[in-house]
Parts: sequence; structure tokens; C-alpha cells
Amino acid sequence: MLLPNVEFLGLFYLVAAVLLGIGMIQKSIQLIRQANKPAARSLYKYSSMYLALLFLAMIIDSLLRI
Repeated sequence: MLLPNVEFLGLFYLVAAVLLGIGMIQKSIQLIRQANKPAARSLYKYSSMYLALLFLAMIIDSLLRI
């Protein structure tokens, strides 16, 4: 979702963003293959967790750089 800005975010965020992004792609493909409510609900739940963990990764990365 958000590529790391070299000045503000570092390696921790990059790794977290890539791993979380892979999960998002997998859930999206699952929804394309199985267009049903459980797959849609699963993607919705993952997207909420994805955003929270992505912002948490930003915070952790900025604390590690202090």
C-alpha cells in the first residue's frame, strides 16, 4: 500500500509492508476465485487488520530509528 519513504521509514516497515501486501493479494485472489460472502468477509477482516498492522509497523519503525 505505502512504499517506504527513504527519509522517514526504514527496513522494518518495508518488510512488514511487503509481507502484509502478499497476504492482501492472496485474500483478493481468493475472493476472485470464490465470489461468495465468506470470502468477502475474510478479505474485509484482513483489510482492517492490514491497515492497523501497517500503521503499527510505521510506529515501530520510527521508534527503532530513534
